[in-house]
Amino acid sequence: MEMEEQKQTVNNMFSSIAKKYDAANSWITFGLDNLWRNKLVRLSSPSKDAHILDCATGTGLLAYAFLKAIGEKGRVDAVDFCADMLKQIKYKDPRFYATQADVMALPFSNQTFDITAIAYGLRNLPDIKKGLEEMARVTKSDGYLMVLETGKPSNPMMLPLIQLYCRWIMPLMGGWITGQYSAYKYLNQTSSNFPSGQILIDIFNSTGCFKDVSCYPLMGGASFIYKAQVHHT
Repeated sequence: MEMEEQKQTVNNMFSSIAKKYDAANSWITFGLDNLWRNKLVRLSSPSKDAHILDCATGTGLLAYAFLKAIGEKGRVDAVDFCADMLKQIKYKDPRFYATQADVMALPFSNQTFDITAIAYGLRNLPDIKKGLEEMARVTKSDGYLMVLETGKPSNPMMLPLIQLYCRWIMPLMGGWITGQYSAYKYLNQTSSNFPSGQILIDIFNSTGCFKDVSCYPLMGGASFIYKAQVHHT
């Protein structure tokens, strides 16, 4: 699939599930997705005056978690290329700024943000490495890029259970809640093919944009949080 065609496919998919996206995610993950977002925020240790960017923000859940963690002098920018997802953002805060934009071409100057983050959006980018490079570009040197993404459990007994759940149960639940079974079948396909753990760390390191990358497995590796310190030469 060509890059522009893939972008349009992903945009149409998220538009179709935007209104019930949060409810579906909560049911599918049994509420763990919010716990994991909050853990990402804690691991990033934002200062009270931090300037933060949330990429592929969707309905703004990670952005809101950051807003709760920073002080009145802090600011959170959020971007998503799907206008229908941005329409679902329900909170208003003078420290929050939402923009329709593509993660692959962020409309910000070099080294603008203390922390840049993306939750369950990296796997939807047409080029993972270029996406990491672009997010690193807008992050200050010694700042952090934080990523929450799906993974593959290392426990051989747990892996087939997770695969069964993601392949069959998750699309059925997501389809039942949103009416869009095909969207959740697509999301499962992108998740199952997505690199995780050390393989994704190697992709981080191949960019030359980071001087320290660590990962934190969640639920035995069903998801991972990655913390990468940005380095600009």
